[in-house]
Amino acid sequence: SQIAPSYFTGPRSIHVYWSPVSDVALNGILLGYRLNYQQEGKTATTENVTAGTNITLSNLEVYTSYVISVAAFTVAGSGPVATVIQRTGEGAPEAPSSLQPAFVNTTQVFLTWMEPRIKNGLLVGYVIYVTGKQPATTNETNFLVESLKPGTKYNASVAAFTTHGRGPESNTIIFLTEKEVVITNSPPTTESRSQTSMLITSSNKPASLFNVTFHVPTTNTTT
Repeated sequence: SQIAPSYFTGPRSIHVYWSPVSDVALNGILLGYRLNYQQEGKTATTENVTAGTNITLSNLEVYTSYVISVAAFTVAGSGPVATVIQRTGEGAPEAPSSLQPAFVNTTQVFLTWMEPRIKNGLLVGYVIYVTGKQPATTNETNFLVESLKPGTKYNASVAAFTTHGRGPESNTIIFLTEKEVVITNSPPTTESRSQTSMLITSSNKPASLFNVTFHVPTTNTTT
């Protein structure tokens, strides 16, 4: 018999069909067809088909190639084998790993991550989720998030997707944008001693008001 082009019916199944053996080539009473399928380098699984010339193989690995062979058999044994190689369909990928903020400033964060260990197909891209922002997409393993608020805590996660669909999100990370630093100066006095107030803030300490006194040396003039 000959195996016609088989096709996958989903990420975990393949439908196989073949032409029947002619009575001339049968050389006996047909008992059925013996079908073997296996991944390369792994043990074969056998299915005996006693009615019809097709079968759906289920519970297969996602986006994986299988070697499929079929042969008619009688009480005397199996006849010539026909073979085809078919891959199951794509599925959703696993979650990306190692999501982290490579750098953070007052209004931006640069996120990086590792691609999924099991892709289950050809990766099309990634979806980035950040609190208060619309989801964004990229086909790289990094992304610059902009227009954030200074001194604000955000959650972020990322998910990969194939043509089949989106996979699960990565672990959520929390990052804090830096606070703005504001410096204000009061007008200097005409005296030899002037005092300036400066409001200083940082990402690590609350705002503080410092009084800084500058002493201007006087110059003696002689006539």
